[in-house]
Amino acid sequence: MMNKHVVCLYEESGLSGEEWAVNGYDVFCYDILHTEERVEIVGTGRKIFVPWDATDPAQNDALYARHAGHAAIVLAFPPCTDLAVLGAAWFASKKAANPNYRAEAMALVYVAYNMAEALGCPYAIENPISVISTQWRKPDHIFDPYEYGGYLPEDDVHPAYPEYIEPRDAYPKKTCYWIGGGFVMPEPRPVPCAPGYSKQHRKLGASLRRLSVFVARRPVASLKRSMKRTTGKPTNDDFSSTSPRHSDHHF
Repeated sequence: MMNKHVVCLYEESGLSGEEWAVNGYDVFCYDILHTEERVEIVGTGRKIFVPWDATDPAQNDALYARHAGHAAIVLAFPPCTDLAVLGAAWFASKKAANPNYRAEAMALVYVAYNMAEALGCPYAIENPISVISTQWRKPDHIFDPYEYGGYLPEDDVHPAYPEYIEPRDAYPKKTCYWIGGGFVMPEPRPVPCAPGYSKQHRKLGASLRRLSVFVARRPVASLKRSMKRTTGKPTNDDFSSTSPRHSDHHF
């Protein structure tokens, strides 16, 4: 029997789908930084890394065709460099250099939303505190990673950056989820967290997107235990690059 698909959009590292693959899912990690399709066997499942340009309608059509009827969940991490309020000090200079910079960043959010709606499965779109709240809509959930650290074992070590990321994700970073398709957040299981702001970004550099992957990696992996599944037909027939549920491109 064909494995169910976990569709991860804007996902370079593959960390967000690790636990799904261990438990027998085929996890597809789509990102423009992948240079070729490759497969990693993980547990009883697989991680498939696929090159993908979200601005290419033909590639979006192919992505939909590959997963229609097979998707168990969509997890999306749109690049937040031009959206996160942490970078507000640079918004004016970015607009001067490219008046469309924000519209282009929001277009990637809408592609994720429309793809998830079309596939008709539970989904979560993740970003830090950002202008998505004013450009589109407010998030359904706002949380800090430490609030879900209790789902991780007491001897947890971060699989990629143990020297920077606290065990059990015991750090603060306001993180937003926009959800749909029957996705249900689990109950929080907080772990102790040092007061104040997280200082890990000083060690890892300014890659907000990298941090967003850390935040979403394991909390999302545990959500499969509590989320509701939907079996309805796709409710949207386009992958808008300008707004949700509106585009002149159809597949």
